[in-house]
Amino acid sequence: HCEIYREISSKVCGTLNLGTALSNSFGCLRRQLPLDELRINILDPELHAIKVIAIADEHGVNLMLDKPQILAVSEQVLRELSGGTLPDVRSVGRWQEDRATQEASSYFPGTPGSSLLIMRLLLEGKRQGAMILRANGEDRYTEAHRELMAGLNDPFAIALNNALTHYELSRLKDRLDNDNRLLQRELRQYGANEIIAVSYTHLRAHETV
Repeated sequence: HCEIYREISSKVCGTLNLGTALSNSFGCLRRQLPLDELRINILDPELHAIKVIAIADEHGVNLMLDKPQILAVSEQVLRELSGGTLPDVRSVGRWQEDRATQEASSYFPGTPGSSLLIMRLLLEGKRQGAMILRANGEDRYTEAHRELMAGLNDPFAIALNNALTHYELSRLKDRLDNDNRLLQRELRQYGANEIIAVSYTHLRAHETV
């Protein structure tokens, strides 16, 4: 597993773009285990929902940081996903056997009979999100596949953390740039109004004289 770890690390940790990281690693993962689709999810307790921020398959990557796909879940599933009862890496051979997967299955028409390998992405013990691998057909993932993905947690967790941090900083920069443009516009308008006021005062003074 050392070789695959090094290869994945070099592919996903060398970029701040999550889409590039997933595109670079999809083929590599597919050589190691069954894989037809890969998703990155973030649990949002305030929305009572799962936010899908990226989907990768053999055709490319759909990055949705600006407009994530929102999957509403029940309070029970929210507690289950945010709690500590589920293992950090788990496989779902049949969707009906997993409560969270069963609830979310309504959002994925056309993909029945799939297997899932679900891995929490942990960085220094803090949950960054989850990576979901999907393969067509039931019971496709084995214990060996779970062990392989468990060993790949760090590079994917680091890549997700870096991408989210970069995204938030970019959004902050955009907001600051926009605020600065508005401020400059207001200052120019204020300056123009001041000139008009001064000119009017001088005009009135001359009329008085």
